[in-house]
Amino acid sequence: MNKKYIDISYANTVTNWDLVRKNVDGVIIRVGYRGYSAGNIKEDAKFATNIKCAAACNIPIGAYFMSQAINNVEAEAEADYCYEKLKKYNIVLPVCYDSELSNPKGNGRADNLTIAQRTAICKAFCDRIQQHGMRAGVYASTSWFKSYLNVADLNDYILWVAQYNPKCTATHRVDMWQYTSRGSISGIAGNVDISECYIEFGSTVLAQPEQSADAKKNLYWITAGDVWTMEEAIAAKESFESKYPGIPLGIRRANLTDVEALG
Repeated sequence: MNKKYIDISYANTVTNWDLVRKNVDGVIIRVGYRGYSAGNIKEDAKFATNIKCAAACNIPIGAYFMSQAINNVEAEAEADYCYEKLKKYNIVLPVCYDSELSNPKGNGRADNLTIAQRTAICKAFCDRIQQHGMRAGVYASTSWFKSYLNVADLNDYILWVAQYNPKCTATHRVDMWQYTSRGSISGIAGNVDISECYIEFGSTVLAQPEQSADAKKNLYWITAGDVWTMEEAIAAKESFESKYPGIPLGIRRANLTDVEALG
C-alpha cells in the first residue's frame, strides 16, 4: 500500500500533532536552506519545534534542505549541517537535496550551474548523507529533473518528484510523488504538500556502510590512554566525529595491562 507523507517548513502551522499522526504515514521536515545571495546556511524557523513534536508523537521523520551550493565542498557542508541537526533523532525517511530555482528571477548563486555541475553537487550531498548512515534523496519537479539534472546519475538515491497533476508523467523511476501543494490534513492549518511513496523504508535508521577490505587497510586506531569509563569514551568519540565528519570511529574495551603496554 502506498504511503502518504507530508512535508512542512516555516510556512506551515501545525495545530495538533496527534491528529497529524493519525492522518499521515510520515513527515518530511525542512532543516534549513542556503541563501541564494550571500550563501549563508540558515536553519528553518520552525525546524526545532517541528522535529521535536514529530519525534514526540512517533511520526516517521525525513528531512530536506534547500540548497544553493555551487560546488561539491559546499554540498558536503550542507549534508554535514543536516546530519548535525538530525543525529539525535531516528530519521527513517530520506534526507533530501532540494534542487530548484532559487526565486522567480532566477538570479541565485546556483541557478546558472550546468547540468553536469548540478548533478555532481546533488551526488556530493547525497553521498555524504549516506556516509552518515541516513537515506538520501533528491527532490525536484518533473521539468527540473528533465532539463537541469542528469537523472540517470542519481539512481542510487530516492527520487522524489513534484508534479501537481492527476498523474505523474515522469519517464524515469519515481519513488515518491508530491502531487499537491494544496492538500488538507487534520491538525494543520491551511494548505500542505502531500506525497505518495511507493517504497518501504522500514522503522530504523540505516547502519553505517560496511567498509571494504581495501578501505579497511587504510584505517588507523586512535588510542586514548586516559579514557577509562564508557561515558568518557563515548564523549571522546563524539568529539572526534564533530571535528572530522565521515571518518569511521569506534570504541574498544581494553584491560589496564593492555593500555599500559602501549606506552
